[in-house]
Amino acid sequence: MIALLLVDDEPTLLEVARLFLERSGMITVTPAESPGGALALLKETPFDVIVSDYEMPGMNGIELLKIIRSTGNTIPFIIFTGKGREQIVIEALNQGADFYLQKGGDPRSQFAELEHKVKRAVAQQKSDLALRQSEERFRLLAENGTDMISCHTPDGTYRYASPACIHLLGYQPEELIGHAAYEFIHPDDIPKIRECAEKAVIDSSPSLTTYRIRRKDGRYCWVESTHRLIRIPGQGLETQVSSRDISARKVAEEQAWFQMELLNHISQAVVVTDPEGTIVSWNRSAEVLYGWKAGEARGKRRDVLIATLTDEPSKERITQATQGGEKWSEAIAVRRRDNLVVNVRMSWCPLHNQNQQQIGAVCVSEEVNPRTDRTNLYLDIMTHDINNAVMSALGYADCLSGMLDENEASMTTKLQTCIRHSIEIIDNISTIRKIAEEQKTPHNIDLDQVIKTQITHFPGTPIHYNGQRTIVSADDLLGGVLTNLIGNSRKFAGPKGTITIRVEPTDQEYLVSVEDNGPGIPDNKKQLIFNRFQRGAGEENRKGLGLYIAQMLVERYGGRIWADDRVAGEPGEGAAIRFTLPVARDLTGCEEI
Repeated sequence: MIALLLVDDEPTLLEVARLFLERSGMITVTPAESPGGALALLKETPFDVIVSDYEMPGMNGIELLKIIRSTGNTIPFIIFTGKGREQIVIEALNQGADFYLQKGGDPRSQFAELEHKVKRAVAQQKSDLALRQSEERFRLLAENGTDMISCHTPDGTYRYASPACIHLLGYQPEELIGHAAYEFIHPDDIPKIRECAEKAVIDSSPSLTTYRIRRKDGRYCWVESTHRLIRIPGQGLETQVSSRDISARKVAEEQAWFQMELLNHISQAVVVTDPEGTIVSWNRSAEVLYGWKAGEARGKRRDVLIATLTDEPSKERITQATQGGEKWSEAIAVRRRDNLVVNVRMSWCPLHNQNQQQIGAVCVSEEVNPRTDRTNLYLDIMTHDINNAVMSALGYADCLSGMLDENEASMTTKLQTCIRHSIEIIDNISTIRKIAEEQKTPHNIDLDQVIKTQITHFPGTPIHYNGQRTIVSADDLLGGVLTNLIGNSRKFAGPKGTITIRVEPTDQEYLVSVEDNGPGIPDNKKQLIFNRFQRGAGEENRKGLGLYIAQMLVERYGGRIWADDRVAGEPGEGAAIRFTLPVARDLTGCEEI
C-alpha cells in the first residue's frame, strides 16, 4: 500500500483525485489544502510520495519542494498542475522533482497517468534505496575486508581497488587505477587469466583461478581470485574480482607434494590414517601391495582395505597401536583387493603433533619374500634328487616285501609307509612354494570334477559323494585342498572308516564338507590343527602341513575353513573339515583339473 500526500488548494480537486487514486486499492490518499498543512503532516506521518499543485496561496509547489529537499528528505515528489510553462517544468526537475504532470483533458486518462507515475516514482525510490544500501555494504566490505576487491573494465583496466591492496600488493589504490591488471600478472599465468575472463563472458557465472601477481617490491605472490562479470546501469560491463593471498597455502601444498613424492619412491607400502581410522595417504607401493589405487583408498576405513587374516589378539594390538598405544609389528597374512592372500611384515604406530596430541597413525608394510633365485635353484635340485631317492627306496621295499615271510614283511610295510609319508612332505613343500610364488588370478573351476578326480587317488577307501556340476572361483591348486583333507580323514578314520564329501550352495558361495567317522577332534584343538606342525598330546592328533596348506589355498580363493563335529555337539562321533568357495561370477567357461 502506497501512502500518498496530496497537496492542492482546491478541495473539490482533492476529493476527485482521492476517489480516482484509491479506486485501485493500492494507494491511500491524505489531502492537504496548503503547503503549510503538508509540512505539518510530514512531521507527524511518514509518506511514500507527494503529489503537489504548483500555484497555491502563500507558497507554490516548487518552494514546497525546496523546503522538503533542504531537510535531506528524498521522498518522491510529483508536480501536478495546470501551469504548463517550460520554465516551470525545468525548475521543478532541477529542484529534485521526479515527474511533472499537467492537469487537463479527460479525467480518467489524466488520473490513470498520475497513478502510473506515482507507482513508478515509488518503485524507483525503493530501487535507488536498495542500490545505495548495496553500495554501502559493498563499500564497507571492500574497505574493511582482508580480501582485495577490484573492479575492471572489460579490457582489464583497474577502475577501483580496495584498501586491502596495500597489504596484498604494497600499492595504494590510486596507484593501480587506470593501469591494466595484466601489467602485474606473471607472464606465464596471463593465458590462464585471459581464458578465465573469456569464460566469465560466455556463461556469466563466477570463475575461480589461482595465479601469481607482482608486488610493488618486485616479488610475486600467489593469489586466488573469483571473477564475476556484471552489468552496471549506464556504464556497461564491468569485472569484479575478489583476491586473497594464498602464498602460505601454496608453500604447504608444495611441501605436501614433495613429501608424497618421497613416499612414492619408498619400496615399502606406507598408509596414513586419521584418528578415526580413515585413510588419508596411500603411496604407490601400497597400490601395488594391496591392489587399491590411492584415489580409491583415500576416505575409506583401514580395516576395509587392509583385510588382515590373523587372530583376534593381533587385531586388538593393531587397534591399540593406532589409538595411541605401543608400536605393533608382526608378519601376518592380508587379503588383496583381488582376493589373493599375501604374507606381509606390517608395523603400526600412532602419529602425534608438536603438542603430543594424536593426529592419526601410520602403517609400513612389505611383502615377506625371503626367497632368492639361488635358494629356488637349491630347492628344485633337492626336490628332484630326493624324489628320485625315495622312489628308488619305495621300489626296493616293494621288491623286498615279496621275498620275505609274513612276519618279516610287516617291517617292509612300515618302511613303505614312512617312505610314502616322505613323498607327502615333499609334495606339500612343493605346494607351499607354488602358493607363495604363483599369485594366479582365480578363474572358473569345475569343483565336481576336481572332487571326483581326487577320489580316484584313494583306491580302497570308502568315500561317499553324490555330487553335481558346481562351478567355483579358484585355480589349478584347488585339488591340493581335497587331497590333504581326504588323506587326513583316511589317516584318522582307520581302515574301517568311511569318508563323506558334501557340497551345499549358500549365499554367493558353496560350503564343502569332508567328514569321517574317526575319533573326532576335541573342541580345544579345533582352532589349532591348521597351525604348521601343530602336535597334540597323543599319537592320534592331526599334525603336519596338510591342513595348513588347505587353509592357505582356501583363504587365497577368498573362502573360510574350519574344523567341526560330524555330528553337531558330539566330538567323539567323527570329524568334519568344512570350507567355503566363492561362486564363479561368469559361467561362460570353466577349467577342469
